Amino acid sequence: MGYGSPKTLTDISVRNCKGDLRELKPTFMAGVPAVWENVRKGVSNRVNSSNAIVKTLFWSALSLKSFLFSNHLPGSSILDALIFNKVRDATGGRLRLCLTGGGPISKETQHFISMVICTQINGYGLTETTSMTALCDPLQWTLNAIGAVPPTVEVKLVDFADAGYFAKNNQGEVWVRGVTVLQEYYNNPEETKAAITKDGWFKTADIGEWDENWHLRIIDRTKNLVKTLNGEYIALEKVYSNEYAAEGFMLMLPSLSHSIERQQ
Repeated sequence: MGYGSPKTLTDISVRNCKGDLRELKPTFMAGVPAVWENVRKGVSNRVNSSNAIVKTLFWSALSLKSFLFSNHLPGSSILDALIFNKVRDATGGRLRLCLTGGGPISKETQHFISMVICTQINGYGLTETTSMTALCDPLQWTLNAIGAVPPTVEVKLVDFADAGYFAKNNQGEVWVRGVTVLQEYYNNPEETKAAITKDGWFKTADIGEWDENWHLRIIDRTKNLVKTLNGEYIALEKVYSNEYAAEGFMLMLPSLSHSIERQQ
């Protein structure tokens, strides 16, 4: 088992030594979205700085592999051997599965990692639920949902009428109950009463929905909503995105507001 920093993961980030990935040569790797964003940017930047032939071969191979994969056609292993093995060598050459959690990851990054390096799966949970509440099965890999609910917990969607989410429409606040879910907040009965029902359901404050395979998908947050003077609810992310997009803060501020909300 090993630990690496986003700043020292690859050879590009260090001097006179190997990056964490090449040194450790992991077979399984878990990381927050920032780790995978750095990996994708590192690979993309190196490819785009190469000559036209290398750049064209790489992006063409990625498009072709995506087509083969989505249509369940053979041939992707040839592309791996000819094009993508060099990228995999930069990550140690042994990665068989990547796991991301701790926050939402973009579909583009998850797709890129899964096609170029190895299958990347999502996990979802909170500290209060002892982490895992939903997890993607590599054999049911998808970009459109997190994954199935494990047998250790129950999950249901509950109406959140203020924002127009209703269970009858397959949308609502995600509630979790099970042996892995906390029973109370230490010395905080008020918070316990607000977050946990009498019959043990924990209110995650996340808005979810089920896909066609009954895999959980997170689509919004209840506590990120603010009520305007007109009585309308608006997500803080949209406010920040519209106000600061021109200054390049569109991606930073939503995660910042999420962190502040969590700490409060």
